[in-house]
Amino acid sequence: MKIDVVFDLSGNTCDIIADEEPGTGIVFAKIAENDIPADLEKINGTVLVSANGSEISRIVLDNFVATDQELVEQAPCDYSFGDEVSVEVNVSIDEVPVVASANLIVPLPVKPYESWVWNSAEKKYEAPVEMPDASLSHLYDWDEESQAWVLGEE
Repeated sequence: MKIDVVFDLSGNTCDIIADEEPGTGIVFAKIAENDIPADLEKINGTVLVSANGSEISRIVLDNFVATDQELVEQAPCDYSFGDEVSVEVNVSIDEVPVVASANLIVPLPVKPYESWVWNSAEKKYEAPVEMPDASLSHLYDWDEESQAWVLGEE
């Protein structure tokens, strides 16, 4: 999941936008297109990203001068499928406080079979029936119709 924090410098606002892609990701601090080129001396503060209640990323917006680009800063985020992610923005634009927040759930990957269920501890989908011999997993295929593991063809 990619998270964009977009600052509208002329309107003293910000939007938090997340895509629907599953998995780990990144947070971007961006300037709204209508504000480019931008005087970044107007903005300072932080963007904080937490997953399941623990801080995982922080962008500090300070000591920037100007930009003719949309992207100001980026930071990796170590979250995984199904994690609860919160984004907290606490900045000032032209000395006007701007506070925004969003609570998100990282999307799960595509389900391999309709009957499989998500194991949040293992961060993976599991069949409703345990594989007969996990050490021979390369020999088995899941048959959704019979809801069973079958020996595959080599």
